[in-house]
Amino acid sequence: MKTDYTIRSMDEDFEAQPVCGRIFITATALVPQQEFPTHVLEKLPPQILAKMAEVKAAGGVLHPEDPDDSLAPEVYVSLIRHADMVIEEVDEVVIPAARATLRLRYPLSCLVLVPVNAGTERGITRGNVLHAIHDAYAGIYRREESVSRPVPIDDRGTTLNRDSTEGPFGIWGHDITDLRVEWIDLRQVDGAWFIDPVIGS
Repeated sequence: MKTDYTIRSMDEDFEAQPVCGRIFITATALVPQQEFPTHVLEKLPPQILAKMAEVKAAGGVLHPEDPDDSLAPEVYVSLIRHADMVIEEVDEVVIPAARATLRLRYPLSCLVLVPVNAGTERGITRGNVLHAIHDAYAGIYRREESVSRPVPIDDRGTTLNRDSTEGPFGIWGHDITDLRVEWIDLRQVDGAWFIDPVIGS
C-alpha cells in the first residue's frame, strides 16, 4: 500500500502545542529469535539479536516489572509488524476519530506528515498507530535509499552510524533497525488529531 507523505520545513515547531494524551508501549516479551523469518534477522543490528538471545535464555518471557531494566523489552520500529502478539492492548482505541496525522522528524532533515485512518468504527487503535509508524518509516527509508544509498553496514568499519544521504528526506545518523519507539504524544489542534512519536536510537 502506497503511503502519502507531505514534507514540511523542520522550522515548524509543534512541541509548543499542548499534549492531550501520551501512549506508552508495554511489551510483555520479545518474540523469540527463531520466530522471525531469515530475511528479517539478517537486517537486525547486533544489539537487537543480543536482546533476543537474552529473552530466549530467560524462557521467552520478560515481564515489565522485571527489576533488571537492561532486559526490558524495547519496541523497535522495524519489528512492529512482527510484534502484535507481545505488545499489550493493541486493540485499545487511543484516538476517538476517523483520521489523524502522524508527524515524523527523526532522524530526518525535514518534518514529514502522514495521514492515519481508523481501523475500526470506534476510532484509531494503539495497533493502528504502531503500524502507521512502521509503514511510514519503512516507506521513508525505501524511497530515500532508492535515490541516495548509504554506505553498507559491513563497509563502515569502526563507524556504526549511518552516513547522511541526500534523498527527499535527508536521513542522517541511523538505520531503520536502530530506531525504537520510546512513547507517543497525542495532540489535538482545532479539532484535528496529531500523532507525535518520540523515537530513540
